[in-house]
Amino acid sequence: MDGAQQLRYTMTSQDYVNGYAVAFETADFGRRMIRNFRIGAGSVFAGVAALAWFMVDDPVLARLLAGVYLVMGALFVVFGKPIATRSYRRRLAKVAQREGLGATTGLHLATITDHGLHEESDGTSVTVEWGQFERIIETDHLYILSVANLRYFMIPKQPDPAATSDFIAAVRTRVPLLGPET
Repeated sequence: MDGAQQLRYTMTSQDYVNGYAVAFETADFGRRMIRNFRIGAGSVFAGVAALAWFMVDDPVLARLLAGVYLVMGALFVVFGKPIATRSYRRRLAKVAQREGLGATTGLHLATITDHGLHEESDGTSVTVEWGQFERIIETDHLYILSVANLRYFMIPKQPDPAATSDFIAAVRTRVPLLGPET
């Protein structure tokens, strides 16, 4: 891979968790899953409201409880996305801490080749062909290169934002679908 453009970077566990969460939350699959979580939780509130209506002997208290739970359910369906996304991020961080991240953290070397993007880290090596890339997501700290099948290359902007930006620009030129800005 002589003459190929390379970028050496270090991925932290925090970068990994935040990058994967952003990638998941912006993917169609992730958005549907978060929506279903909100609707499911709202339905639980509605079920509790029905139980309160039929199980509480005092009619005033039954109406009050049913009304409160129905309102809470509706509010969760409408405004529950931040709760659902925080919950997902906490779960992802716990899994990462419990199981470790192995080759996903630490020193990485990404190389642009004629055939695709090649990455080496901690004894592992993977090459993804240019045609498999779907989009690039940019956050304050990361570039997330989305590949088919919910796989991602995450490249931190630090310690050299200019070199990282040049590397991403070179990736964009090789994947026509991504264009200059995605």
